Amino acid sequence: MSEVSSPHRPLAVWDQNTGQWMTASSPGTSAPSVPYSAIWPPSGSMRSGACSAPRTPARRTAARGSSSSPGHRRREVAPGVTYNRVTRSRGLHHQAPPLPAEPCPDALPLLKTPTAQLATNGGSQHPDKRRAGGHGPTLADEVEHLLPGGAHHRAADGDVPGPWGPYAAVIARWEQRTGRAAPPAVNDRGRLATEFVEWMMGLDRAWVTGVPGLSRAAQLKALGNGVVPAQARDAITRLLLRIGGAARWA
Repeated sequence: MSEVSSPHRPLAVWDQNTGQWMTASSPGTSAPSVPYSAIWPPSGSMRSGACSAPRTPARRTAARGSSSSPGHRRREVAPGVTYNRVTRSRGLHHQAPPLPAEPCPDALPLLKTPTAQLATNGGSQHPDKRRAGGHGPTLADEVEHLLPGGAHHRAADGDVPGPWGPYAAVIARWEQRTGRAAPPAVNDRGRLATEFVEWMMGLDRAWVTGVPGLSRAAQLKALGNGVVPAQARDAITRLLLRIGGAARWA
């Protein structure tokens, strides 16, 4: 007589459409899935995007089963990762599960990432001048010199028409992702607008810019030191899938 694992349903299933873990529906029921909010168990397994808690041992019946020894079986704890029950070591072949990714053409020009130094860099320079001095341009350089309305923008032959110039495609894509239109990139003085930086970071309107008593420099420093929530969520999700799913996340 030996012990085997009793069947059970997953705790949660990853929903690629909403980007979150959803409760697993019970067999034979039509109850809708809702976002999983319970505390994850300290260990478990994941298979095909479904996380399960450790199986509950049950007594094996006297009926004959497989001729192979159950102690020598290997089980999959994550896509492409096996676990040997005898040696208790991971298999040597570990391949991360494929994740859907939206193509990002290299030809699309991207705005520079907001940094905390925007608060202390002083006046902006034309990106070409900044590069000539051996430095990369800043977000303020691009916005204030290359976009219509910028304090130092000068129309030139070959300029891309429209308020966003060469960045229209990426602005439109981020508007679709965030679900709200981009605010003006410059303020009434033609300088980089903190509300635009806040939108670039994927934060709610007035998350930083609406805090009473924060100067423009303090807002830029806070935004530059922050993390894009959507990017952080995506990174954590990918790491969880690589190590065997959220069943190991407490």
